[in-house]
Amino acid sequence: MEEELKPFLSIGIISFNRFKYLKAQITSMSEFLGDKKYEFYIVDNCSTESGLVEYIQDLEAKYENVKSLIRPAEERDWINDEYKGINSIIENTSSDMLIILQ
Repeated sequence: MEEELKPFLSIGIISFNRFKYLKAQITSMSEFLGDKKYEFYIVDNCSTESGLVEYIQDLEAKYENVKSLIRPAEERDWINDEYKGINSIIENTSSDMLIILQ
């Protein structure tokens, strides 16, 4: 049985109501990394912007290297949201190298 190689890089993205910037980050990093083995872990911190959550869910459904955590708006914690997002990324990524983008 062949062992599955883990990604060499995890890219953690914390998003809150920044749909067009999230799309640009995903596109830019995907083009930059090309065919290297990497993964995205996207945390949506309780966004209310139309279409953003659906975009993230669509990415996760289409691509095996995309994982996400969608936090509902009622869980909004203005003081700790960023730290909750970072902790979630750290706990759930599988590579040895991690970049966190916002």
